[in-house]
Amino acid sequence: MSLEELSLEYKILKDKTKEIKTHLSDVNKDLAKIEKSLLEEMETSGLDSFKNESGSFSKAIRTSVKLPSSPEAWSSFWQHLKDKGHYDAMKTVNSQKLNGWYKEELGIAKEEGNFDFSVPGLLEPTITEYISMRKV
Repeated sequence: MSLEELSLEYKILKDKTKEIKTHLSDVNKDLAKIEKSLLEEMETSGLDSFKNESGSFSKAIRTSVKLPSSPEAWSSFWQHLKDKGHYDAMKTVNSQKLNGWYKEELGIAKEEGNFDFSVPGLLEPTITEYISMRKV
């Protein structure tokens, strides 16, 4: 292909990608509205899960924490990791690794009866309720 043909094909595909992303964004907005309504209806009905011909639906909870946002918070967080012996495993922490580690630590704390669990340097977690759907 010539430079002219390649650049034209590139532009066509870039435009198509932009169109798909816009459409996907609209679909995701509609999906979020329906998910909110579904969660509200399940709450009203006192259900945590249900099945029908569309699939198996259940409420799920996602807990997430953010990386520290100030030098002081980072310092507190690093010191906590060192005190707990997790520093080496977490020194290259990213948000996905942080959330996995936090869930594990939260589970351990609950098993030990510590329901006031917190990690120095981290804000309180964000808890999001969402729908988990599986095909029947």
